[in-house]
Amino acid sequence: MDINFFSNKEYQKYLIFIFLYGSLIIGYVFNENALGNSINDYSAHKIISQKFSANFFSTLFSFDIEGIRHSPLLLIILSFFEKL
Repeated sequence: MDINFFSNKEYQKYLIFIFLYGSLIIGYVFNENALGNSINDYSAHKIISQKFSANFFSTLFSFDIEGIRHSPLLLIILSFFEKL
């Protein structure tokens, strides 16, 4: 009875899961920062979402001045969570 484990679909699923989970753990151990400067992005989005929450139309009409490269729709959705 000769079984080729690499052609078995269930085995492939587990192997991929173990590989991806292992890479996540290794990244955590070595303090990998895959996104780079995400804390500054969060801070900028937080400030603008607070502005949307406080004064929606004024912030929307002056959105191009803010210098944010993301869609205002994302920040509008985040501003709803500011009110919670």
